[in-house]
Amino acid sequence: MKKILIFTYFLFMNSEAHAYLDPGTGSIIIQAILGAVVAFFTTIGIYWVKVKSFFKRFSKKNKDNKNLWKKSQVLLETHQPLFSCLKIE
Repeated sequence: MKKILIFTYFLFMNSEAHAYLDPGTGSIIIQAILGAVVAFFTTIGIYWVKVKSFFKRFSKKNKDNKNLWKKSQVLLETHQPLFSCLKIE
């Protein structure tokens, strides 16, 4: 417990930092954060389509979406948007 208190004290202790961060540094930090967020949601979106199409194979609506997996694979190969093969109901 004592180590945690000492660590917290030194973590939040105010000290003077003789440094200068110009506006370019701030914009790079913002770009990095936004890039990480976009990459995360893009990855989730790509895998969500694959998981959703896997479970659609077992559903009763399988007749309409029989070739969904093949369509998504073709779209991946042709670099078209992934969501263009899905029907919005």
